[in-house]
Amino acid sequence: MKTRFFLTVSALALALASTSASADDPSLYIGAGAGLNFLNDLDLSAGGEVDTDLGWTGIGALGFRFGNGIRTELEGGYRFNDGDIAGVSANVQTWSAMANLIYDWDTGTALEPYLGAGVGAVNTEIANDTEWAFAYQGIAGIAYEVNDWVEPFIDYRFLGTAGLNADPLGNDLDDELMNHTILAGVRVTLWRPTQQTAEAPPAPEPVAQAPQCGNYIVFFEFDSAELTPEAMNIVGLAANAAKQAGSCRITVTGHTDTSGSVAYNEALSQRRAQSVTSALVGGGVTESEIAVQWRGETEPLVPTGDGIKEPQNRRVTIDMI
Repeated sequence: MKTRFFLTVSALALALASTSASADDPSLYIGAGAGLNFLNDLDLSAGGEVDTDLGWTGIGALGFRFGNGIRTELEGGYRFNDGDIAGVSANVQTWSAMANLIYDWDTGTALEPYLGAGVGAVNTEIANDTEWAFAYQGIAGIAYEVNDWVEPFIDYRFLGTAGLNADPLGNDLDDELMNHTILAGVRVTLWRPTQQTAEAPPAPEPVAQAPQCGNYIVFFEFDSAELTPEAMNIVGLAANAAKQAGSCRITVTGHTDTSGSVAYNEALSQRRAQSVTSALVGGGVTESEIAVQWRGETEPLVPTGDGIKEPQNRRVTIDMI
């Protein structure tokens, strides 16, 4: 019954995933986390049980994102719970090796919920006895994308076994492990394709002779309208050129990539355009000389499909003629 229920839930989760638009850059990552573990009491065949207390866990993983919301990972974990049999210490230690399949939903923001399932094996030591068993798990959590490389997360994991035959302290045990784990940790990207790492082309070199109007591009981090130090340098060059040329007509246009909804990206491109405008004014450009507009995801620098996080499309253009 429990196995059929788990498989049904897993199938439903994957079906839901197939109907949702989600995308991410293909990448290799590592993850690690720690948290609390609740283990069910284990029944002994002759009566009585292994009583367990709230314990702790540590888990590490190596994974790969495929760029379409799906990722796979190899996970190793350790769980420890104090336990006893009729007042005699019988601590429970569980080492797990799991292969997981996980789906991340792209919400158009830095928050990214996910569901997953895994299969593998556990090695469980109860008092003086150690046994291996087939294991399965379900995963549900949410992550926060700080940037393209760092992603803290918190999730719930259910780790169970199809059965566990053991003989702790001479007592026959025939039961199933059921671990409920609350885990917090972080995932760090180790590698992504080189074309995805170039956030911006080289800044135009300032003209030493007669200053002229020109075109500038300011790039942004994912789901952000804040100017990076590199972006501020480019805005500074544009502001100096506009002041020295003296007769430029300036148009500031905000853009986004296609990750997220059309309405969200429209508003995000507006905030980006306003950030650049404020920086130009702070650099000495008269605000009345600046025309501000935004295009959302409709005019990408690099054409992509829907739901794609493309760094070169997260930009504001400064056109001066």
